Amino acid sequence: MFKTKLVALFLLFAVLFAFSTINAKDYPGDKAGRKSDYLYSKLGLSLDQYTKTYQAFLAYEFKLEDNCKQFSKDKAACKDACAKAKTALLGELGKVFNKDQAVKFEPIKDKVITGKIYKKKRHVVKKEEGKKEEGKDVKKDTKNEKKTDDKKKTDDKKVEEKKK
Repeated sequence: MFKTKLVALFLLFAVLFAFSTINAKDYPGDKAGRKSDYLYSKLGLSLDQYTKTYQAFLAYEFKLEDNCKQFSKDKAACKDACAKAKTALLGELGKVFNKDQAVKFEPIKDKVITGKIYKKKRHVVKKEEGKKEEGKDVKKDTKNEKKTDDKKKTDDKKVEEKKK
């Protein structure tokens, strides 16, 4: 009796966990935290700098959310408002970073602000040439093919020499 209750309870938690991960929403605080964490690791921010970047990113994410709600029908106005929010964010971050950090931030700023730092990388399995995978062309690796062809030729020569 106890085992069935324990199994039922486990199944209930498993189902609840599955539904919570499926319906998870990306909140502004989560986005701001991920971006600040990334900058903390890449730029070597101090604790004070980290909190200031988090607050700047949090304000930016809330502005983006408000702009999407406010200008839901007018895409041009939404783009303008988002561009203004981005320039304000860059201004705030410029005040927080020192010279070395600002230099390191320049090449990664667009990637960080757009949130492309944590996108999952797709694993592409190579197939025969000419075939398509998931609607995309698979690139042909001619260098490796040449190497394997050369290896096959040398292996064939070695086999023929051994036969003699």
